[in-house]
Amino acid sequence: MFFTQKPQEEIARKRFFFRQKAKELKVASHLIRYVYGQAVQTGLPVFSSYGNRQQGESFAARLANEAEKVYAQGYEQLLIIGNDCPAITTEALLQAARSCEAGNLVLGPAEDGGVYLIALPKSGFDKARFLQLPWESDQLFEAFCQWQVPQEILPPLIDIDSPRELVRAFQFLPDRHPLVGWFRHLLTIRVPVRFWVFLDRPGRLILRFISLRAPPMPTRHI
Repeated sequence: MFFTQKPQEEIARKRFFFRQKAKELKVASHLIRYVYGQAVQTGLPVFSSYGNRQQGESFAARLANEAEKVYAQGYEQLLIIGNDCPAITTEALLQAARSCEAGNLVLGPAEDGGVYLIALPKSGFDKARFLQLPWESDQLFEAFCQWQVPQEILPPLIDIDSPRELVRAFQFLPDRHPLVGWFRHLLTIRVPVRFWVFLDRPGRLILRFISLRAPPMPTRHI
């Protein structure tokens, strides 16, 4: 299940840039398109759940209700992804699907303490317990790990909820990644942690910090 929102809805709750709505829309649109494409390429059934179709008073309720709908259609396993992890791949999704089919709870931990992927057999889905998880917090992954069920943990990745995470996520993508070339066209990027990001040469990012109280700090190469 691709649990997402439309680009306009996405940038209403996230900030990828500082007061640059046009660029934020581009980021959200490209991420949604890329992650959805990776899901389609698995050859597995893909259920797209957009914000205006989701029912529930909270994020947890909307996600639980959408999961329940898929299970009600007769599916015995469900893999859930969002729209904000550009490092996710078709291969990782297929690995998670195979592991879930074997009866495992599969988790893709995000570096911020959340998760970028959940794969859960129907037999392990307890809606009440699911709703009690600390969604949208840095405790979510650890809370899932407390479930007394067989588990497989995928490599940690970065999901993007802020300008800083946007830069970090693209910094670690391989040059051949389909979003890298597009991302370079958006640079220079001003982000609200008082530094500028630009390309010194292809593949090399520079952060130039700007202080409001003192002269600029030395350039830092990363």
